[in-house]
Amino acid sequence: MTVLGGLLRVYRYDVLSLWIDEGYTVLFSRLPWDSVLGLHGAADPSHPPGYYAAVAALRLLVPDLIAGRLLSVVAGTLTIPALYALARRLLAPGAALLASLVLALAPLHYWYSQEACPYAVTELAVVLSYLALVVLGQGGGRRAVVGYIAATVIALYLDYSAAYALLPQGVIFGYLAWSDRSCVRRLLTAGSGVVLGYLPWLPQALTGAGLHTFYQPAFLMPTPDQIGDAALALTGVSFRSSYNPALPPAGLWDLGLAGQVTALLLVTLIVALGAVGLRRAGGLAALVAVSLALGTPLVAATISLISPGFASRTVLPAGLGWALLVGGLATSRPATDLLQRYRRLGWGAAGVALALALATLGGLLRDGDKQHWRALAADMTVAARFNGPILVVRPVAYTLLDLYAPGVLATRAISDVSELPTDHPPAMVWFASHDSLRFDVYRQALADRGYVRAMQVNYPQPLVLELYRRSDASLGNLVPGLDTASALPLTRRLPAQSGGLYLLAGEMRATAHAGLVTAALRCLPQAADPAAQAQSSSVPPDNQWYALRLGTLCPAGTTGVEVRLDQTAAGAAAFRKLRLRTAQP
Repeated sequence: MTVLGGLLRVYRYDVLSLWIDEGYTVLFSRLPWDSVLGLHGAADPSHPPGYYAAVAALRLLVPDLIAGRLLSVVAGTLTIPALYALARRLLAPGAALLASLVLALAPLHYWYSQEACPYAVTELAVVLSYLALVVLGQGGGRRAVVGYIAATVIALYLDYSAAYALLPQGVIFGYLAWSDRSCVRRLLTAGSGVVLGYLPWLPQALTGAGLHTFYQPAFLMPTPDQIGDAALALTGVSFRSSYNPALPPAGLWDLGLAGQVTALLLVTLIVALGAVGLRRAGGLAALVAVSLALGTPLVAATISLISPGFASRTVLPAGLGWALLVGGLATSRPATDLLQRYRRLGWGAAGVALALALATLGGLLRDGDKQHWRALAADMTVAARFNGPILVVRPVAYTLLDLYAPGVLATRAISDVSELPTDHPPAMVWFASHDSLRFDVYRQALADRGYVRAMQVNYPQPLVLELYRRSDASLGNLVPGLDTASALPLTRRLPAQSGGLYLLAGEMRATAHAGLVTAALRCLPQAADPAAQAQSSSVPPDNQWYALRLGTLCPAGTTGVEVRLDQTAAGAAAFRKLRLRTAQP
């Protein structure tokens, strides 16, 4: 199972671009060591220093671009044998093998085992903490105590969300102390060691919790949608993410009402049969599974009412409990006719659980996506050949763009519109951003300086590259051959040069019954990422003229440029004063 899970996690782990959260990993792991280790306080108030320190250490051996993801791949792979060792302590060999297979194929665990964020590494530390606690309760001595302290403290230093999975261990502590008085001293020693080990960082942890309490980020609140997304992802029934909307829903749940009813019935059957199997395996097995599967999200939801932090990724260890629950379906039973039928039903339910996970995993492998920073950086590299500074507001955006286009921003980047010279303002300003709404203040600042937007290239989720020109400046030369026709659609294909900037300007309007009026500008042959080339504009159906401004950067190999004007509903639409201009580096 380890080999299977490892191959799955290493497969194409670096194909998708890093996205904004992974950019923070690169940003903070590049800091000086005293800052990475938090010797002067938390560099990132939302996370403890352990994960960034681990990535910084790995950066000494591998490039920044893959260090964080490679760490997650290794940690996610090692979690599989660690879970097997835990399950083997609690269940029969076949059940432990089944539990590890469930984790190997778990869509949520697979996804975060390929992301440069702390969640897969934290989950590994959590499962090792549970394993050491079980060993301690089953008669383990000093080594078990030391192992528990080390794994638990490491987990807490890796990510604050580890507390969601570790706090439910209090129930297991109580159960072990009640069932075997001889281990009380070892339990007290283990708990005290964790408190002492984490005490130096506790003030910083409380500060981070207070920050979330003050800001109350909505995407980390335990809303019904968030809880539902987590439950579907953890059971493998679907993969949804309100935090990362680029991930299309995938799984049985997303096939409509019939699929949802079927999924609910199947999950209910798995839970009922798995619970019976765990109960027969013993009280400790049931407690560990329940602490992980139910305790983790329950603690997360409760704490998040005060300091928000609930999301599928922060309750990732609950997937370990689900794997143990499914493993309970294969618990050995006495060989009577009735129980033999029950055992066959359990194995059938286990097959259903694996089939659900495989269906969702297939959708993720096919459609999983992240922000296209690589594509934005490629276009920015072309843009940098033209005159004008590049506005990049946040350090994490600078970090990601510099990662995919090294050195391009070194002499061209500005972080605020106020840095533009007032005596000789540049004719053009490029703006690379990753939050189209929050950055409207910078767009307004450019407008106040007399700049108008000449181009906007949109990438998925959302990333934007914009070009602003001074209202009194004309960029480039006119391209002949474009006129306004009375009939739509209108398509014109004109010669173009590689590496050129092409800007389409004009006016457009729609009458009372018109639908969407569109204008598209693209380079030929079509770029590998057509989403960054096709752009549309809609106007109110009030028969008023509105400005049309589109632009594109043509990559190497371009032979032409296509202008297409169209509408999608009945009614009249018109374009006028169309001009296509081109500028070369």
